[in-house]
Amino acid sequence: MGERARNYLRNRGITDESIEKFQLGYCPEPPNWLVGKVNNVPRRIRLLTEAGILSSGNYGGMYDRFRDRVMFPIHNAMGQCIAFGGRMMDDTTVVSKAKYINSPETALFSKRKQLYGLDIAKTSMTRSRRALVVEGYMDCIVCHQFGFTDTVAVLGTALGSKHIETLRHYVDKVILMLDGDAAGQKRTSEVLELFISQNMDLQVVTLPQEQAPDGSIPKDPAEYLLAWGKDKLEELIQTKGKSALDHAVDFYTRGVDLHNDIHGAQQALDRIMELMAKIPLEPQARGADPQFREHQILLNLAVRFRMEPADVIARLKSFRQKLKANPRRNWDDYDDESDETEQTTQEQNIEAVLNGEYPSEWGTQTPYERELFELLLNNPQLWPNVHQSVMAEDLRFAPARQAYQLIQLWTDQGNEFSVQFLLDNLADPRMKAWVIQRLDAGSRNPVANANESLNELLVNFRNYRIDRQKPEILEKIQESDPGQAEIPWSQILHNLRTRHGISDSTDGTDRGDDPENNPPF
Repeated sequence: MGERARNYLRNRGITDESIEKFQLGYCPEPPNWLVGKVNNVPRRIRLLTEAGILSSGNYGGMYDRFRDRVMFPIHNAMGQCIAFGGRMMDDTTVVSKAKYINSPETALFSKRKQLYGLDIAKTSMTRSRRALVVEGYMDCIVCHQFGFTDTVAVLGTALGSKHIETLRHYVDKVILMLDGDAAGQKRTSEVLELFISQNMDLQVVTLPQEQAPDGSIPKDPAEYLLAWGKDKLEELIQTKGKSALDHAVDFYTRGVDLHNDIHGAQQALDRIMELMAKIPLEPQARGADPQFREHQILLNLAVRFRMEPADVIARLKSFRQKLKANPRRNWDDYDDESDETEQTTQEQNIEAVLNGEYPSEWGTQTPYERELFELLLNNPQLWPNVHQSVMAEDLRFAPARQAYQLIQLWTDQGNEFSVQFLLDNLADPRMKAWVIQRLDAGSRNPVANANESLNELLVNFRNYRIDRQKPEILEKIQESDPGQAEIPWSQILHNLRTRHGISDSTDGTDRGDDPENNPPF
């Protein structure tokens, strides 16, 4: 069953040794292959669902999220598998818009914190004191094949502050490899922000758009290495690597003659100053003084633009004052410590939500609440069917319940539901972040038939409503016919469902006689 996957990897230049080293695998095409492997045991199904390996939807119950994909296990620094990435093969028959998908955010996995290959690369990084950061699984693996064993990869997101915090434990320098000019342009502001705020020696290497000996133009580090070899890439790193500041200056001054084009030079400097004014400094970064580091950068810019340092400092101060005067940007107010602290806390709370770390007062998010909103937010036309079958009290997770009540209030007044309405009217920015998270997750993993998926979810919600009424039902049975009191709850439940024309649960759980150990979802 894995032969196609092995052939695909070999065609991409991945050796058998790398397949073994990185524990690469394959998830077969049958949608319930993994469900069968765990014998449909409810607790196992529930665990695999919480881990983001199984989903529910179009195939009559649970199905494999990564079906017919080459699998890349994602390990933490201790070597424990905490998530997966899956790559679609070119000849697949599975309908999906995404070539790559990762496990969703879980209690174990946050893509903003984890780095692919860190468990394998950390020893080499400690020796070399550098980390080579690439943007894809294949790039990371091929780099290791060619001897760049201090390479890690980000997981579908840009290199961020959480990644830098992790890398600090192993290295003094981070070298970010960008796939080409377009990628470099997109990442300029992000890279400069990390360089300034995190006090890290951060260098950028952009792959040249040049023809390889075989006539191809390599698009990423893997293709570059396979075309040119190890020495050429090492030479590129040593001779073409730029500091993040140099990278930003070169980008913003592209096409500008700094010696003769005074107007162009002033515009370029203003763009850099405007960006720097928005960047919060992190005083905790290795105990460094952020003002001192910023002053060094400003002196560097003064030399490059042939200006007096005082004039450059004044420009930065001017941009900060403009931001301070704009109430929408008051998070940049460096002179008001209370405002800055309050905004920083709020941003941290929002970031925690985006990382899947929810406030305890929200309760526990269930897979079905999550999937309902991923489906609804990406298919707003389903709202009338949802409204007819789901009640707000069916939703135990606070953001799901509040979002549902808000939609209900709006549509009951004759208005049409839209995602933008929800984002404009949810008062808690953390809950807005949760909605954005669900919208993004649903768009990255679209369902083939939204109506079928919704119908299966609605069955589970109706089953839950019956489960919730268990004490009342048992009391009435005891009063009307004491002889039925000995009948198992599972049988009573089945009889009720049959009487009301409701099928048995599709969530893989039995619920049995112990509602505490078998929660409704």
